[in-house]
Amino acid sequence: MEAFIPILIVALVAYGVWALLKRITGSSRQSDDAATLQRLIGKQNEPSEKLKAEDSASAVKIARELLANPDSLAILDTETTGIGNDCEIIQVGIIDGHGNTLLDTLVKPSNAMSWPDAEAIHGISPEAVANATGFAEIQDKIQAAVSGRQVVIFNAKYDTRLILQSAKAAGCPAPEFESACAMFLDSLHRAKWDKRRGHYRWYKLRGGDHTAIGDCQATLRLLTRIAK
Repeated sequence: MEAFIPILIVALVAYGVWALLKRITGSSRQSDDAATLQRLIGKQNEPSEKLKAEDSASAVKIARELLANPDSLAILDTETTGIGNDCEIIQVGIIDGHGNTLLDTLVKPSNAMSWPDAEAIHGISPEAVANATGFAEIQDKIQAAVSGRQVVIFNAKYDTRLILQSAKAAGCPAPEFESACAMFLDSLHRAKWDKRRGHYRWYKLRGGDHTAIGDCQATLRLLTRIAK
C-alpha cells in the first residue's frame, strides 16, 4: 500500500489540472480525461501537433480561470529537510491570487536533526528552526489558509507528500485539500514532448528564490505568463 501512495498522489494532482479543464469545457468524457492524464504522466506515442496545440490552449484557459478569482486562490510552497521518505517540512508559505501572504512560517521538524544538502539550497539551518513551532501546532493554520480556496502548488506531488510525512512524524492529522499542479499546467502549456519518457516534458520553476513565499510568488508569475 505504501508503494502505491506516491503513484496515487501523482494521479490526484494531475487530476487537479484536468478537473479544472472539464469544468471549463463542460466535457464529461472519461476517455478525454484519461488521455490528458497520460500525456502528463504516462508513457505513450507523441501526440499530433493539433492535439499539442489544443492542450496548450487548454492550459491557458485553466490559468485564466484560476486568476479570475484571486480571492479564491491559494498558492502553497514548502522548504524541507530533503526529498526522502523520512524528510519533513521546515518552512511553509501560502499566498492568495493577489500575491498577499496568507501564511509564512518556519517549522521545527519532529525528527530531523540536520540536513546539510537541503540547507545548501535554501539556507535554512537547524539553528534557524530550533525555536520554531512544530507541525502539529501549524497544521490548523495551513488548513485555515487554504479552506474554501483552489490550491495550486508547483510540483504538487512533492509538497503534498512532504505534508503527509510531516503530519505522520508529528503524530497529527494532515491538512485536507485538493490541489492542482502548476508544474503539470506548465508542461501542458508548453506541450514539448519528452520522447525518452513518453509524456510532456516537465520544467523547473523559474524565478524562485528557494524560500516558500518566494517560490509561491514565482508560481503566481508562472500562472500569469500562461494566462497571457
